[in-house]
Amino acid sequence: MNQRIKELATEAGLQPFEDCGPGYVYKMEKFAELIVKDCIKVVYDNVEVALDATGNVVFEDELLKKHFGVE
Repeated sequence: MNQRIKELATEAGLQPFEDCGPGYVYKMEKFAELIVKDCIKVVYDNVEVALDATGNVVFEDELLKKHFGVE
């Protein structure tokens, strides 16, 4: 499993992966993959909103916060 996924899961207070079966680890990996894909889709679908007047990409973190309901 990706080290960053492990770090985020630990930060969220989830059970250590070493204590879990392979099914749990697979589900966690799949969950993380789906979140990343959803983030990519949100950014891709709104890329025209993320360009400034000169055509430079401006990433608006509020876009993902709003999508996931994160404050």
